[in-house]
Amino acid sequence: MVAITLDVLYQAKGVRKTMKFEPSNLVQDVVRISKEKVGAPGTAHDYGLIRLDDDPSKSYWLEGSKQLDYYLLRNGRALLKEDLEF
Repeated sequence: MVAITLDVLYQAKGVRKTMKFEPSNLVQDVVRISKEKVGAPGTAHDYGLIRLDDDPSKSYWLEGSKQLDYYLLRNGRALLKEDLEF
């Protein structure tokens, strides 16, 4: 399968990193890797990913236990968000 390229934004530090992931990666693993790459504090459990769209009403949370390919993601943007309330 072809890797998915995500621009991961971490607004708390104003950091944006472009990273490649396999479609079979679990979202929780992508969160952990992204958190480490952008230097976000705390544990990966405190973070989640939002798939961003130009139309905010079409943006959505990615569930940690799902694979990226579950969401039919294409190359794009994702927001690493902390202090989640699930």
